[in-house]
Amino acid sequence: MNRPGNHLAAILMLPAFLCGQPALPKPLASLSAAALPGRVSYQVQSSSDRKGVEQRKSLALEITSDDGRPTSHTPVPPPGFTTRGVWFGKYNREPPARPVPGGQPRLGPVDERPKAAVKFVPEMEGDAVRVNVSVLLGRYVDKEKAVSSLLIHEDETVSVTGLEAYDVAAFKVKVVRVLPSIGEPPPAIINKSKSIEVVRSEAIDSTMPSTSIKLKNTSEKGIVAIDIRIGGAIGRPQGREGRNLIEPGAVYGLRAFGGESGTVMPEGYLPVGPGQIVLNTVVFADGTFEGDVDSAADYLATRAGHRTQVARLVDVLDNAVRTAALDLRALRRQVAALPDDVLNMGEREAALGRYPALGQVPASILSAPFTFGMHWVKQSLVDDITAFEKSSRQAGADDVRAWLTASRNKYSDWFARL
Repeated sequence: MNRPGNHLAAILMLPAFLCGQPALPKPLASLSAAALPGRVSYQVQSSSDRKGVEQRKSLALEITSDDGRPTSHTPVPPPGFTTRGVWFGKYNREPPARPVPGGQPRLGPVDERPKAAVKFVPEMEGDAVRVNVSVLLGRYVDKEKAVSSLLIHEDETVSVTGLEAYDVAAFKVKVVRVLPSIGEPPPAIINKSKSIEVVRSEAIDSTMPSTSIKLKNTSEKGIVAIDIRIGGAIGRPQGREGRNLIEPGAVYGLRAFGGESGTVMPEGYLPVGPGQIVLNTVVFADGTFEGDVDSAADYLATRAGHRTQVARLVDVLDNAVRTAALDLRALRRQVAALPDDVLNMGEREAALGRYPALGQVPASILSAPFTFGMHWVKQSLVDDITAFEKSSRQAGADDVRAWLTASRNKYSDWFARL
């Protein structure tokens, strides 16, 4: 299963195994941790232990595929709650053949082949679980297309249909009961940063084994991103629009979930918590870092891509504000047509050169996160324009111009923080 584990997804979304919220009233905060000894062990509760716990039935999706991936379990949210789901990939789909004069058609390079991933989003519907299945397509796996919607009851297994056209694995989904478990010590926390202090770490009651952690930034610098590992999964929370993720001295709370592995028993599924949580990298607002250099380089190259594209968007929006004709559809097409890369290598080198830490890694590995950063910023504005068009169909010229002015100011402020 691919919880976001590369620069494409790890930057965009927080995986299901990580849930964080600021301990102080900040729009976003951070993740991190200090070393704690011990290992989590979970056990089936006795009948007396389960009193009060079985009042709410906990369910999970058991997802299997025919491509050799391990069986995965992901929790079903309680009625009235939603989740971003879980996705599997990436699959390199077969590209169109390129004609070769006088010879056989040849395939394009692997990195140019269209990508695909499969996404599952569960929600309760009566006494059953509705599972919406979609595929994520495109170079950046960010174009979503619905495939099927399944209604599955507990202990029922259903084969997913509609994936045959996308050159991905065949999947089956089963709804299983999750057995309550008792967490003893929280997972060991391995901290590669001297600037993060664990204020508290404790096991908490939830569908899957989870740990609540409170973290403090003890440095005098703002933290903009943290790379955290739980097993093979990667999460990279970061400050929005160039902001700090954790201000100096601020405390941040997060919940780290396990449960992807466990034991299938006659009563249901008994999840096992993660053995350890690794605070792999901390990146500061000045471009310095503590921890793993590759993770820091991936984030900083993406940030450089953000800065390059944000500068373009400020110019585009400034021109849109000053023009007499206000045409949002034309603006959306103009933004979508912006390239995901620079026009020359010198411009990219200048953008990456703002971060001396990037000199510690080969330049060849910086291209993908840099172009992804440019693409993501551009797509963010495209989505903003689309959302405004849908919510303000009757907006007059003054309303449109006010929105454009606010958007220009937003991206101008964003650029100033990068």
